[in-house]
Amino acid sequence: MKKWTLYFLMGIFSPAIQAAGLDNLPENHPVNGGVTIIPLDSAQKPEVRYEGIKIIVLPSLQSKQWLLIVGIPLDKPAGIEKIAVILPHAGSIPFHVSKKFYVSQYLTITDTSKVDVSTTDEQRVAAETKALNALYSQYTQANPFAKPLIAPVHAPISSLFGLQRFYNKKPRTPHSGLDIAAVANTPVHSIADGKVVSVADYFFTGNTVIVDHGMGVFSLYGHLQQTDVKMGQQINQGTIVGLVGKTGRATGPHLHWSMIMNQTLVDPLLFVPVRIITAVAAKKVQPLEKIPHA
Repeated sequence: MKKWTLYFLMGIFSPAIQAAGLDNLPENHPVNGGVTIIPLDSAQKPEVRYEGIKIIVLPSLQSKQWLLIVGIPLDKPAGIEKIAVILPHAGSIPFHVSKKFYVSQYLTITDTSKVDVSTTDEQRVAAETKALNALYSQYTQANPFAKPLIAPVHAPISSLFGLQRFYNKKPRTPHSGLDIAAVANTPVHSIADGKVVSVADYFFTGNTVIVDHGMGVFSLYGHLQQTDVKMGQQINQGTIVGLVGKTGRATGPHLHWSMIMNQTLVDPLLFVPVRIITAVAAKKVQPLEKIPHA
Protein backbone atom coordinates (compact mmCIF):
# COMPACT_ATOMS: atom_id res chain seq x y z
CA MET A 1 0.00 0.00 0.00
CA LYS A 2 1.33 3.42 -0.94
CA LYS A 3 1.56 5.66 2.10
CA TRP A 4 -0.53 8.42 0.51
CA THR A 5 -3.64 6.19 0.71
CA LEU A 6 -3.45 6.35 4.52
CA TYR A 7 -4.93 9.87 4.57
CA PHE A 8 -8.19 8.53 3.22
CA LEU A 9 -8.27 5.44 5.42
CA MET A 10 -7.44 7.29 8.62
CA GLY A 11 -9.78 10.22 7.89
CA ILE A 12 -7.35 12.96 8.83
CA PHE A 13 -7.95 15.42 5.98
CA SER A 14 -9.11 18.33 8.15
CA PRO A 15 -6.35 18.40 10.79
CA ALA A 16 -3.64 18.28 8.13
CA ILE A 17 -5.23 21.10 6.16
CA GLN A 18 -5.82 23.22 9.26
CA ALA A 19 -2.21 22.69 10.29
CA ALA A 20 -1.18 23.96 6.88
CA GLY A 21 -2.89 27.26 7.73
CA LEU A 22 -3.79 28.00 4.12
CA ASP A 23 -6.83 30.18 4.74
CA ASN A 24 -7.09 31.38 1.13
CA LEU A 25 -8.11 27.98 -0.20
CA PRO A 26 -11.73 27.11 -1.03
CA GLU A 27 -13.78 25.33 1.61
CA ASN A 28 -13.20 21.58 1.78
CA HIS A 29 -16.65 20.20 0.90
CA PRO A 30 -16.43 16.82 -0.91
CA VAL A 31 -19.89 16.66 -2.49
CA ASN A 32 -21.10 16.73 -6.07
CA GLY A 33 -20.46 20.30 -7.22
CA GLY A 34 -18.01 20.79 -4.36
CA VAL A 35 -14.28 20.78 -3.71
CA THR A 36 -12.10 18.31 -1.84
CA ILE A 37 -8.63 19.05 -0.47
CA ILE A 38 -6.35 16.10 0.15
CA PRO A 39 -2.96 16.29 1.91
CA LEU A 40 -0.20 14.12 0.49
CA ASP A 41 3.24 13.45 2.00
CA SER A 42 5.96 13.49 -0.64
CA ALA A 43 9.48 14.92 -0.79
CA GLN A 44 8.90 15.65 -4.49
CA LYS A 45 5.99 17.66 -5.87
CA PRO A 46 3.51 15.07 -7.14
CA GLU A 47 1.94 15.04 -10.57
CA VAL A 48 -1.69 13.99 -10.33
CA ARG A 49 -4.83 13.71 -12.47
CA TYR A 50 -8.53 13.37 -11.78
CA GLU A 51 -10.52 11.84 -14.63
CA GLY A 52 -7.49 12.48 -16.80
CA ILE A 53 -7.39 16.21 -15.98
CA LYS A 54 -4.52 17.94 -14.21
CA ILE A 55 -5.50 19.24 -10.78
CA ILE A 56 -4.09 21.86 -8.44
CA VAL A 57 -1.12 20.87 -6.29
CA LEU A 58 0.10 23.42 -3.74
CA PRO A 59 2.70 23.13 -0.99
CA SER A 60 1.44 22.71 2.52
CA LEU A 61 3.10 24.63 5.34
CA GLN A 62 4.17 21.27 6.70
CA SER A 63 7.49 19.95 5.51
CA LYS A 64 7.36 17.54 2.56
CA GLN A 65 3.59 17.79 2.26
CA TRP A 66 1.37 18.87 -0.63
CA LEU A 67 -2.32 19.71 -0.95
CA LEU A 68 -4.32 18.27 -3.85
CA ILE A 69 -7.34 20.46 -4.65
CA VAL A 70 -10.06 18.87 -6.75
CA GLY A 71 -13.33 20.17 -8.19
CA ILE A 72 -16.07 17.50 -8.18
CA PRO A 73 -18.60 17.43 -11.05
CA LEU A 74 -22.19 18.33 -10.21
CA ASP A 75 -23.49 15.07 -11.69
CA LYS A 76 -21.06 12.85 -9.77
CA PRO A 77 -22.91 10.20 -7.71
CA ALA A 78 -22.02 9.39 -4.11
CA GLY A 79 -19.20 6.90 -3.74
CA ILE A 80 -15.46 6.42 -3.92
CA GLU A 81 -13.48 8.37 -6.51
CA LYS A 82 -9.78 8.06 -7.28
CA ILE A 83 -7.02 10.49 -8.11
CA ALA A 84 -4.31 9.05 -10.34
CA VAL A 85 -0.74 9.72 -9.20
CA ILE A 86 1.75 9.91 -12.06
CA LEU A 87 4.85 11.08 -10.15
CA PRO A 88 6.88 10.47 -8.04
CA HIS A 89 5.36 6.96 -7.97
CA ALA A 90 2.44 5.57 -9.95
CA GLY A 91 -0.59 4.87 -7.82
CA SER A 92 -3.97 6.21 -6.81
CA ILE A 93 -5.57 8.12 -3.93
CA PRO A 94 -9.19 7.31 -3.04
CA PHE A 95 -11.60 9.90 -1.68
CA HIS A 96 -15.28 9.80 -0.84
CA VAL A 97 -17.95 11.95 -2.49
CA SER A 98 -21.16 12.56 -0.54
CA LYS A 99 -24.39 13.25 -2.41
CA LYS A 100 -25.74 16.78 -1.98
CA PHE A 101 -29.42 17.40 -2.65
CA TYR A 102 -30.11 20.52 -4.69
CA VAL A 103 -33.64 21.94 -4.56
CA SER A 104 -35.75 22.80 -7.58
CA GLN A 105 -36.52 26.29 -8.85
CA TYR A 106 -39.31 27.27 -11.24
CA LEU A 107 -38.85 30.37 -13.39
CA THR A 108 -40.91 32.07 -16.08
CA ILE A 109 -39.07 33.39 -19.14
CA THR A 110 -40.95 35.71 -21.48
CA ASP A 111 -38.42 35.17 -24.29
CA THR A 112 -39.44 31.60 -25.13
CA SER A 113 -36.58 31.30 -27.64
CA LYS A 114 -34.29 30.94 -24.58
CA VAL A 115 -36.39 27.99 -23.38
CA ASP A 116 -37.40 26.16 -26.55
CA VAL A 117 -34.13 26.54 -28.40
CA SER A 118 -34.25 26.52 -32.21
CA THR A 119 -32.05 24.24 -34.30
CA THR A 120 -29.90 27.22 -35.25
CA ASP A 121 -29.48 28.25 -31.63
CA GLU A 122 -28.75 24.66 -30.61
CA GLN A 123 -25.87 24.71 -33.07
CA ARG A 124 -24.70 28.00 -31.58
CA VAL A 125 -24.86 26.60 -28.03
CA ALA A 126 -22.95 23.48 -29.08
CA ALA A 127 -20.21 25.60 -30.67
CA GLU A 128 -20.01 27.81 -27.58
CA THR A 129 -19.81 24.78 -25.30
CA LYS A 130 -17.00 23.30 -27.35
CA ALA A 131 -15.08 26.58 -27.26
CA LEU A 132 -15.57 26.92 -23.49
CA ASN A 133 -14.38 23.37 -22.87
CA ALA A 134 -11.20 24.11 -24.83
CA LEU A 135 -10.72 27.35 -22.90
CA TYR A 136 -11.11 25.63 -19.51
CA SER A 137 -8.54 22.99 -20.46
CA GLN A 138 -5.76 25.59 -20.21
CA TYR A 139 -3.43 25.29 -17.22
CA THR A 140 -0.93 27.95 -16.18
CA GLN A 141 1.35 28.05 -13.14
CA ALA A 142 -0.06 31.20 -11.50
CA ASN A 143 -1.41 30.48 -8.01
CA PRO A 144 -5.11 31.50 -7.90
CA PHE A 145 -5.08 31.41 -4.10
CA ALA A 146 -2.07 33.65 -3.48
CA LYS A 147 -4.43 35.96 -1.56
CA PRO A 148 -8.04 35.76 -0.34
CA LEU A 149 -10.64 36.01 -3.10
CA ILE A 150 -13.13 38.88 -3.02
CA ALA A 151 -16.81 39.08 -3.93
CA PRO A 152 -17.50 40.27 -7.49
CA VAL A 153 -20.38 42.42 -6.18
CA HIS A 154 -22.12 42.93 -2.84
CA ALA A 155 -25.86 42.23 -2.90
CA PRO A 156 -28.44 39.60 -1.93
CA ILE A 157 -28.10 36.11 -3.41
CA SER A 158 -31.14 35.21 -5.52
CA SER A 159 -30.22 31.74 -6.84
CA LEU A 160 -27.79 29.20 -5.46
CA PHE A 161 -25.47 26.98 -7.44
CA GLY A 162 -26.81 23.58 -8.49
CA LEU A 163 -30.54 24.34 -8.40
CA GLN A 164 -32.65 22.00 -10.52
CA ARG A 165 -34.04 24.50 -13.01
CA PHE A 166 -37.49 24.53 -14.60
CA TYR A 167 -38.13 27.25 -17.17
CA ASN A 168 -41.81 27.75 -18.02
CA LYS A 169 -42.39 24.40 -16.22
CA LYS A 170 -39.87 22.61 -18.48
CA PRO A 171 -36.81 20.91 -16.91
CA ARG A 172 -33.43 22.22 -17.99
CA THR A 173 -29.82 21.78 -16.88
CA PRO A 174 -28.96 22.64 -13.24
CA HIS A 175 -27.85 26.16 -12.38
CA SER A 176 -24.15 26.45 -13.14
CA GLY A 177 -23.32 29.44 -10.98
CA LEU A 178 -24.44 31.84 -8.27
CA ASP A 179 -26.92 34.64 -8.99
CA ILE A 180 -26.29 37.88 -7.10
CA ALA A 181 -29.16 40.37 -7.32
CA ALA A 182 -27.19 43.59 -7.70
CA VAL A 183 -29.02 46.46 -9.38
CA ALA A 184 -28.45 47.29 -13.02
CA ASN A 185 -25.14 49.01 -13.87
CA THR A 186 -23.47 47.97 -10.60
CA PRO A 187 -19.71 47.53 -11.26
CA VAL A 188 -18.58 43.89 -11.30
CA HIS A 189 -15.07 43.21 -9.97
CA SER A 190 -12.61 40.42 -10.73
CA ILE A 191 -12.35 38.14 -7.71
CA ALA A 192 -8.56 37.71 -8.16
CA ASP A 193 -5.62 38.61 -10.38
CA GLY A 194 -5.71 36.97 -13.77
CA LYS A 195 -5.88 37.15 -17.54
CA VAL A 196 -9.04 37.87 -19.49
CA VAL A 197 -9.54 34.89 -21.81
CA SER A 198 -13.03 35.59 -23.12
CA VAL A 199 -15.16 38.67 -23.75
CA ALA A 200 -18.18 37.48 -25.70
CA ASP A 201 -21.96 37.38 -26.07
CA TYR A 202 -23.02 33.82 -25.18
CA PHE A 203 -26.51 32.46 -25.81
CA PHE A 204 -27.41 31.79 -22.17
CA THR A 205 -25.15 34.14 -20.17
CA GLY A 206 -25.27 37.08 -22.60
CA ASN A 207 -22.42 39.56 -22.37
CA THR A 208 -19.80 37.59 -20.49
CA VAL A 209 -16.24 37.99 -19.22
CA ILE A 210 -14.10 34.98 -18.27
CA VAL A 211 -10.84 35.35 -16.34
CA ASP A 212 -8.07 32.75 -16.03
CA HIS A 213 -6.63 32.87 -12.50
CA GLY A 214 -4.13 30.03 -12.99
CA MET A 215 -3.89 26.28 -12.33
CA GLY A 216 -7.14 25.59 -14.17
CA VAL A 217 -9.21 28.04 -12.08
CA PHE A 218 -11.50 30.41 -13.99
CA SER A 219 -14.23 32.85 -13.02
CA LEU A 220 -17.16 33.75 -15.28
CA TYR A 221 -19.27 36.91 -15.03
CA GLY A 222 -22.50 36.77 -17.03
CA HIS A 223 -25.55 38.85 -18.07
CA LEU A 224 -23.44 42.02 -18.11
CA GLN A 225 -24.91 45.24 -19.45
CA GLN A 226 -21.49 46.15 -20.78
CA THR A 227 -17.96 44.76 -20.61
CA ASP A 228 -14.99 46.92 -19.61
CA VAL A 229 -11.99 44.68 -20.32
CA LYS A 230 -10.37 43.23 -23.42
CA MET A 231 -9.25 39.78 -24.50
CA GLY A 232 -5.73 39.00 -23.30
CA GLN A 233 -5.72 41.80 -20.73
CA GLN A 234 -3.88 41.12 -17.48
CA ILE A 235 -6.01 42.43 -14.64
CA ASN A 236 -5.69 42.78 -10.89
CA GLN A 237 -8.03 41.66 -8.17
CA GLY A 238 -10.81 44.23 -7.96
CA THR A 239 -10.57 45.39 -11.59
CA ILE A 240 -14.00 46.27 -12.97
CA VAL A 241 -14.79 43.76 -15.73
CA GLY A 242 -18.24 45.14 -16.58
CA LEU A 243 -21.60 46.33 -15.30
CA VAL A 244 -24.55 44.27 -14.05
CA GLY A 245 -27.22 43.74 -16.70
CA LYS A 246 -29.82 41.25 -17.94
CA THR A 247 -28.43 40.05 -21.28
CA GLY A 248 -28.85 36.41 -22.29
CA ARG A 249 -31.40 34.22 -20.48
CA ALA A 250 -32.36 36.35 -17.49
CA THR A 251 -35.54 37.46 -15.75
CA GLY A 252 -34.00 40.78 -14.68
CA PRO A 253 -30.73 42.54 -13.87
CA HIS A 254 -28.29 40.52 -11.77
CA LEU A 255 -24.83 38.94 -11.92
CA HIS A 256 -24.39 35.29 -12.81
CA TRP A 257 -21.02 34.22 -11.35
CA SER A 258 -19.49 30.82 -12.07
CA MET A 259 -16.31 29.18 -10.81
CA ILE A 260 -14.47 26.53 -12.81
CA MET A 261 -11.76 24.24 -11.47
CA ASN A 262 -10.15 21.29 -13.32
CA GLN A 263 -12.69 21.85 -16.11
CA THR A 264 -15.54 21.45 -13.62
CA LEU A 265 -18.19 23.94 -12.52
CA VAL A 266 -18.19 24.16 -8.72
CA ASP A 267 -20.05 26.13 -6.06
CA PRO A 268 -18.79 29.75 -5.86
CA LEU A 269 -19.78 29.93 -2.19
CA LEU A 270 -16.86 27.61 -1.40
CA PHE A 271 -14.53 30.42 -2.53
CA VAL A 272 -16.24 33.50 -1.03
CA PRO A 273 -18.71 33.04 1.87
CA VAL A 274 -22.26 34.39 1.92
CA ARG A 275 -21.53 36.89 4.67
CA ILE A 276 -18.99 38.70 2.46
CA ILE A 277 -21.13 38.71 -0.67
CA THR A 278 -24.21 40.04 1.13
CA ALA A 279 -22.33 42.64 3.22
CA VAL A 280 -24.23 45.72 1.97
CA ALA A 281 -26.19 48.58 3.48
CA ALA A 282 -29.86 47.80 4.06
CA LYS A 283 -30.99 50.53 1.66
CA LYS A 284 -29.39 48.68 -1.25
CA VAL A 285 -31.23 45.39 -0.64
CA GLN A 286 -34.00 44.60 -3.14
CA PRO A 287 -37.31 43.10 -1.95
CA LEU A 288 -37.04 39.32 -2.17
CA GLU A 289 -40.09 38.97 -4.40
CA LYS A 290 -38.42 41.21 -7.01
CA ILE A 291 -35.04 39.49 -7.04
CA PRO A 292 -34.31 38.21 -10.58
CA HIS A 293 -32.73 34.94 -11.66
CA ALA A 294 -30.98 33.39 -14.64
